[in-house]
This record gives sequence, structure tokens and C-alpha cells, in this order.
Amino acid sequence: MILWKIWFDLRVRFFFCLAFLILSVLLMILLFPFLGSFLPWVKSDVPPQEWARMKPYISSYRLFMEEKWFGEVQFIGGFAVILSLGGVMTERRPRSIYFTLSLPVLRRKWIFYHAGLALALVLSLCCVASIFILLGSRVFGETYPVMHAAQSTLFLGLLTFPWIGATFAMTSLTQDKAKTALLIFCLWFVTSLLQKLQGIRLWLPQHLVDYFNGAPFPWQSLLVILVVGIGGILFAIQRFEKQDY
Repeated sequence: MILWKIWFDLRVRFFFCLAFLILSVLLMILLFPFLGSFLPWVKSDVPPQEWARMKPYISSYRLFMEEKWFGEVQFIGGFAVILSLGGVMTERRPRSIYFTLSLPVLRRKWIFYHAGLALALVLSLCCVASIFILLGSRVFGETYPVMHAAQSTLFLGLLTFPWIGATFAMTSLTQDKAKTALLIFCLWFVTSLLQKLQGIRLWLPQHLVDYFNGAPFPWQSLLVILVVGIGGILFAIQRFEKQDY
């Protein structure tokens, strides 16, 4: 019953995210043959060193998708925020929140189930993207490793986990969707600036995508992801259980 109520509230947002994701990944797949046919025409205008760097990415579908899709797919974190907003902590109508709290369900379960469902839905979106990427490799006559696609799905899912935790933590403080969204946007803006600093980037969730470009396994990022994700959810539970209505 809990999952059904949460899903009922999230279903429109989920299908919006799904439509946006499918459109984005299709455009990225179609960009590969376009660049492959267009860039050779402007080769003379590109510096030799830059052309040497670009050439592998326009001739290999796998390298192109790892560079352009998995390297720049930061909006996946936005899906996590969209699916984590709201919930019982933002119910303001007395009749609605009193009915919710009168159900024989612990308050913490509402948070756990919402966070778990949000993460599961984000992972399903990542799976859809990987399926389209695998199908695209067949169209271009290349072989894209299935295990690599599965690994990228898992890493993208992990990339969204701290945003889920942060959204729940801020929702417990503001009890308002708009204020939470604004705070999350400010947090995203700050991390976008910090990731340009090499020493700090190693500790940011965005460092996970560097692993696809040959960087060592990002243990620091994984630690921060787990601490922020789990810590944010536990903080929200503590606040919600002490909240008087």
C-alpha cells in the first residue's frame, strides 16, 4: 500500500523523465553519424593536435558514447531530485497528513520506501538508456560490451544517490518542494564549480564518470556518495519522526 501511494504520486514525473531521457539518448546516438560525416569537411580548419584527439571519438561508437553520454549525462541527477521531491514531509493539508500518519505504518518507512523507489526508478531510467545505446551499436555495426553497459548503468545510478539523500534532507528542513528545489540547484551550482579543481573533484560524485576515461577506481567519490546518500536519508527520518502535526 505504501509503495502504491508513493508510485501514484511519482508516476507522472517518472514518465516525463522517461520521455526526456529517450529523446536525449536518441539525439546523442544520431549525433554520432552526423559528426562522423560533417567533421572531415572542416578538417582543414581544425588544428592537427585537436583533430588527432577528436578522430577516435568520431570513428568509434563506444568511445563517442563514453565521452559524450557517460561523460556529460549530469541531468540524470536531476531525475533523482525530481523523483525525490515531495512525499509525506510536504503534505500540508491537515486531512491528508493526519490520514497518512493514522495508517499502521512507521514514519521512517515512508522515507525508506520513497527513497528506495526513487533510486529504483532512476536505475530503470539508466537501464533504458543503456538498452538504447546497445541497440545503437547494432545499427552502426559495432559491438558494445553488455557488461560495460551494465557497469555504466550501476555507476550512473550511484551518481544519483547523494542527490536523493540531499533532497530528502533539505525537504525535511523546508517542508516545501520549491524551496528544496532551489537549495538543490544552489548545491549543484557549487559542486559544478568545485569539480573544476582537481584535488576537490576526486571527492565529488562527478568523479565517477572519470572512471570511464581510464582514471583509477574512484574510492573517494564512492565514499562521499554513500555518506551523503545514507546520511541525508537518516537525517530526514530523524526530523520527520520528531515533527509534530
